[in-house]
Amino acid sequence: MELISGRFVRRVNRFVAEVEHDGRHYAHVPSSGRMQELLLPGSAILLEDKGLVSRKYRYKLSFVRKGSVWVSIDSLLPNRLVGQALRDRLFDQLPPYDSVCNEATFGQSRFDFLLLGPHPLIIEVKSVTLVDSTSATGFEMTLM
Repeated sequence: MELISGRFVRRVNRFVAEVEHDGRHYAHVPSSGRMQELLLPGSAILLEDKGLVSRKYRYKLSFVRKGSVWVSIDSLLPNRLVGQALRDRLFDQLPPYDSVCNEATFGQSRFDFLLLGPHPLIIEVKSVTLVDSTSATGFEMTLM
């Protein structure tokens, strides 16, 4: 994924932002959260150029800079990262498992991941975009 730098202009609605990159454009905002402390006029942003004519908006707003930190506003990114890390077995703290199931159903509920092995483990991943002077940015993974 190649990212393009730009500036945030304004939020048109929950899923669309006006941005500056080589002119003014509209970009898809992949998170419907308010993000009032992040999406400030003039803030540095990183866009993903989808380049597909069939899409309504060519660009996707992926990151916004808050102070010295780049914050992901793509609510699907944490699940993709955690899924890949689980498949690559990068979490040493987890018990042994044989396979990873995405969007697993358990009873009448659906969970982000189910690790199958001697002791099945359900994992739910939550994206966090609220940033203040005391909180970290990123995502949280809850083991159930």
